[in-house]
Amino acid sequence: MSEFGATSEAMSSQLCGYVSRIERLEESIAEFNDDKKEIYGEAKSVGFDVKTLKKVIQRRRKARSDVQEEDEMLELYEGIIRSYLGKAQKVDCFGDPLA
Repeated sequence: MSEFGATSEAMSSQLCGYVSRIERLEESIAEFNDDKKEIYGEAKSVGFDVKTLKKVIQRRRKARSDVQEEDEMLELYEGIIRSYLGKAQKVDCFGDPLA
């Protein structure tokens, strides 16, 4: 067998190994996602809001400083919108009449 053929065969074997490992991981991920869906269902069945629960989990993954920065930006943007809409249309950023 030529040197190129041996290298090609080794690379093919290596590629198949990577594909196989990734496929096994994808199966595991699917199982974990099913488990996660079940847990969210349990939480919902006892009265927790799943959307809010997901938001809490999302925020806990982030650095505290990132969460604080996002909160500050959200407050800033909402304040700008409230101010603009309040002057222009006499409603807040949710469309409710200003008091």
